[in-house]
Amino acid sequence: MIHKMRWKVYLGIILFLALLAGCEQQQYIYNTYYPVQPEPLPRFHKLNNGLTAVILSNNHSTAVSFYALVRAGSKYEDNQSRGLAHSLEHMSFKRTQHDHDMFFSEYFNSMGVPEINAFTTKDYVIYYFTTIPENFDPAFQEFVNIITDPYFSKDDFETEKQVIYQEYLTDLDNRFYPSAVRYDKLVYGDHPYSYPTIGDPNIFLKLNVSDLKKYYDKYYTPDRITIAVLGDLPEDKALDMIRKGFGKLVGNNAQSVPDIKPLTEDVVKRESLNISEPNTTSEERSIKEIVRVGFPIPSLTVKERLELELISKELLNKMTAFEKDLKLNDLEQDNTLNLVFIINKSDEDELLENLRIALGIITDSGIEDLETKKQDLFREENPEYISDEAKKLIMDVVKYKVSDQNSLDHVWNTKEIIDNISEDDIKHFASTYLNHKILFITEVDDEE
Repeated sequence: MIHKMRWKVYLGIILFLALLAGCEQQQYIYNTYYPVQPEPLPRFHKLNNGLTAVILSNNHSTAVSFYALVRAGSKYEDNQSRGLAHSLEHMSFKRTQHDHDMFFSEYFNSMGVPEINAFTTKDYVIYYFTTIPENFDPAFQEFVNIITDPYFSKDDFETEKQVIYQEYLTDLDNRFYPSAVRYDKLVYGDHPYSYPTIGDPNIFLKLNVSDLKKYYDKYYTPDRITIAVLGDLPEDKALDMIRKGFGKLVGNNAQSVPDIKPLTEDVVKRESLNISEPNTTSEERSIKEIVRVGFPIPSLTVKERLELELISKELLNKMTAFEKDLKLNDLEQDNTLNLVFIINKSDEDELLENLRIALGIITDSGIEDLETKKQDLFREENPEYISDEAKKLIMDVVKYKVSDQNSLDHVWNTKEIIDNISEDDIKHFASTYLNHKILFITEVDDEE
């Protein structure tokens, strides 16, 4: 009897440990989707001069990342200044009023800051760097100078315009670039989004220092600037540095650009472009063409954007017979879904038919294995590197017009939003935005 009781006790212990191990394994799987330990939340601040700051202090990080976003992208240019926003971004890294003897890249490397950069989009100009906490203070001060006290030299600008022109020529050598430019013209018409960010060399090569100063004074105002600091830095210290560095900026400019005209045609728009690619024969160039298919979509909520991410990936998974890529034109005023295919010229009708069939399946049945794909999306929405996390945060703050802590908490809480996406949500989104056959196709004819 005693042996039987001991055996039952041992069996009970074994079963309990097995159950516990199973729970731990299940908990681990659960953790890949929903972290049990809550991550620190970013904090929203509005300075007296109108500048917005978001700070995420996380002492588990080993670095600090700084992003400054200025609503001064190329869509604010007029027909006489195409390329001015991008030119100003280039010139910001030439000199400041607090000049030193080294090039900026050398200067930042000397401070132990290897990652510095900036880029211009149609909506914004963004400046950023990432470094270890010990080197953050001097790097931050230098970026304050870059953004608040630039110095534009005539000689520097003449030299830099040639650098920008070479960048323009490099773009032209990319076989995808001409079709992208024409695609934007087809979709946006006369709206400023229809012009490439780099501009027109017939215009930007004629710009002068006075043009730079006017554009800077007009658009680099505190109400148009958002600062994000993420990483191993106390929130109160980061906020104090931002106030001291950027609090001196004054002025405001609420200027906007026209809304995009709604597209109502139920038609396919087409244009052909002749381009050539080095090191290919005429026969090889005639085989393939680039086709861009676009679905114009209005401004989206956070939940709708996540639904579109899920749908677009599912759409490409169903188009297995074609070489393809996906680009979401994630602009402030537009979220056009842009599908890029490289096909044999004889396969265009098959491509369109397959695309319509795939859209019909998603509209009628939703997404296969939606829960697994939601988990994958959640991981994508939580970048591994702090610089990527900072970029996502600052873009979301501006894109979704975050104005207080509550709206910031909502944008940041993608876990709950993704969890609430249902098959009915997917089918409703697809039928509302992707089932009207408004397709914009740019054919690239490689024959000379």
